[in-house]
Amino acid sequence: MQWFDSTVNPGWFDWLGMAVALVGFAVTIFQVVRTRSAAKTATDALEKAQTVLTANMLIALPGQYSLIVSELDHAIRLNQGDMAIRTLVRYGHLAQETIALLQSPTDEHSELCQQLIDTTTRALNTKEKLVQTAEPDVRAISKRVAKEIDEVSVGMSGVVSTIRNKIGAPGV
Repeated sequence: MQWFDSTVNPGWFDWLGMAVALVGFAVTIFQVVRTRSAAKTATDALEKAQTVLTANMLIALPGQYSLIVSELDHAIRLNQGDMAIRTLVRYGHLAQETIALLQSPTDEHSELCQQLIDTTTRALNTKEKLVQTAEPDVRAISKRVAKEIDEVSVGMSGVVSTIRNKIGAPGV
């Protein structure tokens, strides 16, 4: 028994089947091209949304840095070691979050990232000194790192101004 008889001439159903198959292939190719185009559009929209979300998160950070600077200054003025310790730990967490947000393939903010890393290390070392000292002189121990945190706060304000100009945020 043969499954394929090559001696028989094709009928009109055979030609109709061939035409339907060719139309199906054409539709499939057209849909693949449209899908690829839609995927590219979706990827572009996702990247833009990610950029805007990151920018919005960064725009909210200068207020946090100002609060940390204010609380650390207050702790130094009142010589409150516990308050200074909590503030320095909060600064460490905020700085790490900021570094993650600022890092990009272009290394646009690499200088500020390095400043954040250095200041975070010094802040945590200062916190450790405050913890280990029975009755610490908060002013003497924290003065240098407080100044550096203030400089980082000013640097973040500059970055945020640049970001607002790029995305056209209101209030610029």
